[in-house]
Amino acid sequence: MKKLGRLLGLITLCSGLGASIMSIAAMADQTAYDPELYSEIYDGIASFEPSFTVSYKGEEEAVEEQLKLILHDIRKKDSYSYENMTRLEASIKQMGDEMNLQFSIDFLTTKEKEKYVDERVEEILSNIRKEKLSQQDMIKAVHDYIVLNIEYSDDTQGSSHSTYTALTENKGVCQAYSLLMHKMLSELGIEAQYIKGKAGGAAHSWNLVKVAGEWRHIDSTWDDPLDNKEDTIRYNYFLKTDKEMTKTHSWNTADYPKAFSNR
Repeated sequence: MKKLGRLLGLITLCSGLGASIMSIAAMADQTAYDPELYSEIYDGIASFEPSFTVSYKGEEEAVEEQLKLILHDIRKKDSYSYENMTRLEASIKQMGDEMNLQFSIDFLTTKEKEKYVDERVEEILSNIRKEKLSQQDMIKAVHDYIVLNIEYSDDTQGSSHSTYTALTENKGVCQAYSLLMHKMLSELGIEAQYIKGKAGGAAHSWNLVKVAGEWRHIDSTWDDPLDNKEDTIRYNYFLKTDKEMTKTHSWNTADYPKAFSNR
């Protein structure tokens, strides 16, 4: 059995740095991958399966590149599932004329926890939907809910990086804020992305959201005052352009949509 190793590496969390596969973005535009293989791997990741096996009929020499490209596109398609992974390892086992790819993945969450997340998020969003708000006002309502209900803290019983902990303990760090933002916006049908970079000299995460056809940054973590006054909401990092965000934040701009104004 050939072990491919940590193709994903450690996902960058708020408290530390890790490897990523973003450097293959340019290569991904030039190289195709097996769509059936993509579908099977994506289904396993999106279902938060800690281990699963898929068949592969291509050349063994190409499998690692295929997996890197597939993971790159999963990050673009579903950054919620992708950013919930903290470790991914794969190995190849020859089975006659084809190979089995065996995956072992560590997640911040589990199927059972995500069932609770889905139910709780739907409960929260049902109240927002009742208001019949505009798209921008729905985004604001999600931002405000997170700022008012989540306290920035790594003093948690569960993972301080997870959406589940944010919803059950009302605490978490930037990854929990950003994952919850992504989850809620996506469930409202609003296009969003999870973005990793630096802010204040440390690894950090926040969101991009598409509003009125233009991308904008939202950093709900930095809009949440550290003293956590119940009625205090800031909008210093709400619907900001790249130019505005680069004053305090940095990220690999080649890996994310551009946030600039056409107006």
